[in-house]
Amino acid sequence: TVNNAASYTILLGAATQVTLTTSGSTTGGGSRTLTGTIQDAGGNTVTTDNTTQVTFNKASGTGTATFPAAATAVNGVATATATNKLIGTMVVGATTSPVLTVNNAASYTIVLGAASQTVFTTSPGNTNGGSAFAAQPVVKVEDAGGNVITTDNSTLVTLAIGNNPASGTLSNCATNPVAVTAGVATFAS
Repeated sequence: TVNNAASYTILLGAATQVTLTTSGSTTGGGSRTLTGTIQDAGGNTVTTDNTTQVTFNKASGTGTATFPAAATAVNGVATATATNKLIGTMVVGATTSPVLTVNNAASYTIVLGAASQTVFTTSPGNTNGGSAFAAQPVVKVEDAGGNVITTDNSTLVTLAIGNNPASGTLSNCATNPVAVTAGVATFAS
């Protein structure tokens, strides 16, 4: 004959670890939600924790992002938003205050975003009227994270004079506009 033991209650333990997860956009210039869940040794969320500070960072990888300042846990969960920058794979890490063990999130890969800006790689230098540019202009097409859209072979880039108090004109460009090759337009005059 077996007489069962009396039941007992397992209580929430003290915070010992934070588990990181991520979700959201994976494009250059897009945002990524970062979550740090404060847990006890048994893996239970410490829902009473409203003070732990979690500072997210890049633990490893080739991708980059801009991370916000420390996020304070609310009911055991700290969230923040990172802005993706350069393409590549990245593992998110964190530090905490007070110090807890950090379980890194799985890596994620930042891929090219949509074209959103043009940037001079080589700006035309000051040149006397009637002369070719000393440095020929080179323009790249980038996503919001600053990645060159290397798959772009069709965007047309036109040079124009932005500040023109003397009403000068551009002439003798080999082609104006110039189609980009692998996201880069190279001018020649």
